[in-house]
Amino acid sequence: MTLIEALRGEFTEINPSKLASPTSTNPIARAHFALIRELARMHVPQLSVSPDGDEFDDVADYLLRLAQAVDRHVLEVGKEVKFNALCGVDLNLFDRQMQSALEGFALHNIDAAAQAAREQQDEDADTDYRYDEARDGL
Repeated sequence: MTLIEALRGEFTEINPSKLASPTSTNPIARAHFALIRELARMHVPQLSVSPDGDEFDDVADYLLRLAQAVDRHVLEVGKEVKFNALCGVDLNLFDRQMQSALEGFALHNIDAAAQAAREQQDEDADTDYRYDEARDGL
C-alpha cells in the first residue's frame, strides 16, 4: 500500500518535473530536485488546541529546517548565476537569507509563544497543587 492509497480523501498527486532530477545536466534542476526531496522528508508539526511549549519549539525547529533547505537551494542557484554572469555576483547575498529573516522575527515570536505556554503550564500546575493540598486538608 502506498502513502496515497493509505490516505483517505481527494488528493492530487504531483510528480516532480522530469527536468528536475538528480542526474540532470542543469545544476539548478539538480538543486530543485534536492529541495523537493528534502521538503518531502520533513516532519510537519501540528499544534494542539492548547499547545505546550514543546509544540511551539517543534514549529520553530520546522521553520528553521525549512529555511535552511531553501537557503541551500538559493545558494546553489546563486553559484550557477555567478558561474554564468558577465559581471560580479556577490554570493553573500544568496547565503542564509531565509534563515536570517526568520531568526529575527518569526522565530522570536514563536519563542515568546512557547515561553508563555510554559508559564501557563507552571501556573496551572501550581493551582492544581494548591487545590490538592486544600482538598486533602479538609
